[in-house]
Amino acid sequence: MEEQVVKLLLVDDDEDDYLLTKEYLNDITDKKFEVTWAPNFEKGAHEIKYNSFDILIFDFLLGGRNGIDLLITAKQQRDTCTQYAREDSSFRHCPIPQNDGSGD
Repeated sequence: MEEQVVKLLLVDDDEDDYLLTKEYLNDITDKKFEVTWAPNFEKGAHEIKYNSFDILIFDFLLGGRNGIDLLITAKQQRDTCTQYAREDSSFRHCPIPQNDGSGD
């Protein structure tokens, strides 16, 4: 039986975090991961728009923007949620955390 590959997108401006993530995932012996690294917000948005992933991991701080902004951008670019579920789902069913800026 062929092992299923889990496609993961890591959006993080720190290459060391990317390398550590790959190393940790290689330690998982019952799954095979294909990791795509996007070093900034724009490249992350491009990857999400044009590719499909099983798992998305975003750094919170991405220059002047953040991972929540990237999730919102992804929703605007592509009205599917295939990154989170294999079913034909829509982003409107995906929780999007919101920050009102109050600091609470």
